[in-house]
Amino acid sequence: MTEPGTAADQTRALPVGSTAKALVVLQALARAGGAVQLADLARDCSVSKPSAHRVLAGLRELAWVRAHEGGRYSLGPQAYAFAAMASPGTSVEQALAGLRDAVGHTVHAGVLLHDHVVYTHKLDGRDQFVMRSRVGATAPLHCTGMGKALLAHLPEDQVAAVLAAGLPGRTAGTLTDPDALRAELGLIRERGYAVDDEENEQNIRCIATVVPESLGHPLRAVSISTVTFLTDREQLMSYVPALLQCARSLTTS
Repeated sequence: MTEPGTAADQTRALPVGSTAKALVVLQALARAGGAVQLADLARDCSVSKPSAHRVLAGLRELAWVRAHEGGRYSLGPQAYAFAAMASPGTSVEQALAGLRDAVGHTVHAGVLLHDHVVYTHKLDGRDQFVMRSRVGATAPLHCTGMGKALLAHLPEDQVAAVLAAGLPGRTAGTLTDPDALRAELGLIRERGYAVDDEENEQNIRCIATVVPESLGHPLRAVSISTVTFLTDREQLMSYVPALLQCARSLTTS
């Protein structure tokens, strides 16, 4: 018997239709907390495998779902971004607002999603310069501040997988050599923060650090981004203590 409140129970309670099915599938993936086999997902939602596959295909196109090897699925970057946008005034946004007001520059928060970082929060600074980052967008781990900070704390097998997949250059400053990146990751772990020195976007330099986790490797990160011709490197480095304090304040958020 299906317990009240489960995905299957909600499927029976909702009108039959693609929107209702999509919502139930997303809820099931959120509860799973990781990648789920198509067959298991269909069973949990009380829909046929072909129906579940059609719903997932539509959600994939909109980046609400990601597909993995072996017929597994998990929430996509747009789901994480929606969660952030739908909950303004949370402790995360409050902490970022305090950091942005203290340093005057654009600040971000992001989450690790497989081999990318997803921007979940962005608060613009006082710089009259538009950065192309946006909530819901994804970025590679190897060439962004938050990405490198997260990558530095991943298990070795995951780091090896990222390096083996290739390190495409975004700018002239991108670290595309695996040995050079490994050395950088060691430095990040040692000093506690990462620096993106125009490695992802020309004229943008940032510092980032992970949000400490009590269990397992960090999944979240925060950053401060500056425009190189308005803020020099020395000034940016002076913001490190404020960045680290912000990250520590989010440990239990």
